[in-house]
Amino acid sequence: MVLKQLKCGYYTIQWSIDSLDWKDLSADEIYKRVVPKVKPGAIVLFHNAAKHTPEALPKILDDLIAQGYEIVPISELIIKDNYQIDANGMQYSTNNEKSEVNNNV
Repeated sequence: MVLKQLKCGYYTIQWSIDSLDWKDLSADEIYKRVVPKVKPGAIVLFHNAAKHTPEALPKILDDLIAQGYEIVPISELIIKDNYQIDANGMQYSTNNEKSEVNNNV
């Protein structure tokens, strides 16, 4: 399946932080699940139909930006060739020794 997707120009990705927003967590609970776990290269999973995500996102984004993170589209974050994904969902280049993608989220 992954190879077929690649042939079509699609990439399989894995998130490193699950907000669990689909469980109807409050905005504050979503914030507490996400912000403390963010590190350079993190991919955070949110769902577009989750009830409290729209309320949680402004504070999450503002705080991450204040910490020096830059929020980027996934297409700018993923490594497209010569990579591996560890058990925590973090993607690493196989060209370098476990160097993270960059300081973006």
